[in-house]
Amino acid sequence: MHAGPAAATFVPAGLHAVGRAISIDHLRHIDIHLSDLAVARLLRMAPPREFFTRPHFLENDEGLNSLACLLAEECSGQTTFHSAYGEGLLSAILVRLINLKDKCSFHAD
Repeated sequence: MHAGPAAATFVPAGLHAVGRAISIDHLRHIDIHLSDLAVARLLRMAPPREFFTRPHFLENDEGLNSLACLLAEECSGQTTFHSAYGEGLLSAILVRLINLKDKCSFHAD
């Protein structure tokens, strides 16, 4: 269990996730569902195997937040860019998640 707010949470497929929010006025989130193979294709490399074995809870990170906002805008249809734009944003988010691994709390059920 992770105590405290997390700006981003990565939960690998197959793991159970439960959350609770207290005194929140506004919540916006993006659910991204990708297979291990899709992640490897987007990154053009296979992330470390342990990345997919436990949840990652990331503290607030301006760069990650900015990328997530741009991806949310793209997914909402507010922009009309080439599909490579959304894929690029998704790739950048994945790279940011992996590079921030040392700043993560790891918890396994």
